[in-house]
Amino acid sequence: MRTRPLWLSRLSPLMLVVALAAVVPILMGAPRAAAAQASCTGNAMVFDARDNGQLWLYVNTAPAAGTASWSTVKQIGSGFSGLVKAGPNGDVYFITSAGQLRLYHFTGTGWTNPAGLTIGSGWQYYLSHTDQITIDSSGRIFVVDTNDTLREYHYNQQANSWDNAAGDILDQSWSVRGSILPALIASERAMPNNYIASLRLAQMQIAAKHYDEAEAACDRGLAREPGANGRAWLLQIKAKVFIQRGRKAEARRLLEDALHVAQEIPDPMGRDMSMGMISNALKAAEETPK
Repeated sequence: MRTRPLWLSRLSPLMLVVALAAVVPILMGAPRAAAAQASCTGNAMVFDARDNGQLWLYVNTAPAAGTASWSTVKQIGSGFSGLVKAGPNGDVYFITSAGQLRLYHFTGTGWTNPAGLTIGSGWQYYLSHTDQITIDSSGRIFVVDTNDTLREYHYNQQANSWDNAAGDILDQSWSVRGSILPALIASERAMPNNYIASLRLAQMQIAAKHYDEAEAACDRGLAREPGANGRAWLLQIKAKVFIQRGRKAEARRLLEDALHVAQEIPDPMGRDMSMGMISNALKAAEETPK
């Protein structure tokens, strides 16, 4: 089940899942019009699902401005060893290692259903294809299934049932190479000074197992002189490329560089969050055979 077109997802190895009050859609190829204004009131809850199964909450107080303004940082759960995706208004969707889909709701101060509500099964495919499922600001789940079919699902919380249990088919042949990569390549070319465009392209190239292209995209992003946060993020993605190639020693060196760069992030909370995630990735890389 997917929640939004894949290029709108922040396909991050850091496993950050952001729940914003509203999302401004991106229309690929639409005529140029006046820039849309972001509609995002209040705070944004950011859920950090860690490798050890802990779930942490970060609260950004200025999501529309995009500034590193954080208030709350605290652990709010454990046992989340699987895939976590955030929905609107504090909804958290969790795919367990057995493929169960569970729905939780966090109010900002606590859970309304600490045990979660099991609303589906057979979702294990997305544990290894995390970039093929996402959720939009209306709670719609978008997925690209094993047949490259783009489907949309919606769980009706008032009725406690699916509006469309089989999923509505939105498009066919929704492959990474055929549909998403060309848009990201065009986006990077259109924004030659934006490192995020290179970063998103690199993430999708990894998903498509185009490791040479992914490494090149990381290098282009690094050449665009991002700040400490962007540089640390790009180095982590590049390290993932090397891990996929079996070049573990080089990947560990990149993660060590990323950890050093992350120390320069000016916002204390953002710095601590980035360093913690890089440390976890470095630990995982050190535990893999050399």
